[in-house]
This record gives sequence, structure tokens and C-alpha cells, in this order.
Amino acid sequence: MSYSAIACKCQDCNEMFLVRQLMTTVIDLDTHDANLFFENNINKVVCKNCSAEFTFELPMVIFSRKAKFAIRVLPTLTPDLCTEKFAAPYLLTCSEYRFRIVTYQIEAIEKAKIFMSNLDDRYIEYIKLCSFSDAQATPINTFNIIFDSIDDKNFHFNRYDSNNNVIDKYKIPISSFDESDIRYTDFDLKKYWNQINRFSVKSYVESGGN
Repeated sequence: MSYSAIACKCQDCNEMFLVRQLMTTVIDLDTHDANLFFENNINKVVCKNCSAEFTFELPMVIFSRKAKFAIRVLPTLTPDLCTEKFAAPYLLTCSEYRFRIVTYQIEAIEKAKIFMSNLDDRYIEYIKLCSFSDAQATPINTFNIIFDSIDDKNFHFNRYDSNNNVIDKYKIPISSFDESDIRYTDFDLKKYWNQINRFSVKSYVESGGN
């Protein structure tokens, strides 16, 4: 947790204001923090100028020892810089862990849902690549298409606006895809933190899996 006045820019009116409230920067999903995290209720702020509510994007670490993964949220770094960072917390560093790095908190929620559903995020990003257009699935402030859940027949995805509100829902039949379509053993994963999204999977597919 961190508690100090932090300058924040409103996502609606672009005005700057000071945030003076408790902010969460480390989340252990094996504890009671999990519900708030999955409900997307972490680090919500309200603009003093226009009263818009949105997620204040801050650097965070989210992890689960039970599910063996760790996710870093680094909203201020470019993807190229993010993939070069590999200093994992020492208590988490082991070969069985999956380490991921993302730009937005909603992406961290997605990764955690994928891993806790015993799925591979490379496969989910491949499904997004094949199912949605660039305008729909681009992981930037404007629109996000995010994995939500899986049932016996379908993968479920939500589309979010810039304030992380769900504005559309999609379901894609599981039978439409075969996980063998993407060769995981050839997919380049660095030793520690990896950025796996639709664009990294797209580059992998377009290179012929090399």
C-alpha cells in the first residue's frame, strides 16, 4: 500500500488533480484482496473537476503462489522498455512461475483470470488475433477486448471503454479453435518478465513461428 498525494490526470476532462487516498501497489491473490481485484475496484478515483470515476493506473505487482504466476503493471513504460525489465521479486523467482508484464490494470485482471482458469495466455491472445479486428482489440485506452471466463462451450470476452466500463460482450465457441494451432515450444519467452499480447503473438505467427 502507498498513501501520499499523487498528481493524477483525468481520463475524461484531462484536468490534473491530487489524489489523497490509500493506493494498492501489491496484491496477493491468495488473500482477501482477490475479490476487489477481479471486480476491477482497485485504485478507483473520482475527478475533482468533472466527477468522472476511473482506474488510476499505477505500477503494481499481482501474484499468486498457488497458481504460480506474477504480473507487473507498468503504465508509464513503453512495451519495448517493459520487455527488457527482468528483476523479479526474489521470493517469487522460480522456473515454475509465469511472469508477465502489462501496461494497464485491466490487462493484469485478464492475465490472472486466464491463469486461474488453467489456460495459456498465448492461446487466448491467438484467439483474439483471429477473432477481432485491430480497431476492436487494440490494447490502448480507447478500446480493450479482455478475456472474462470460459464455460463448457464458449470463451467469453468483454469490451471496455476508456474508463474500464464494459460496453459489449462476446462469446466465441471453443470448437472454433485448436490449441495446437500455436506451437508453444517455439514461442520465444524470456527468462523472467514477458509481454504476451495480441501483437507479440501476431509477430510470432507472421514470422512462421520463429
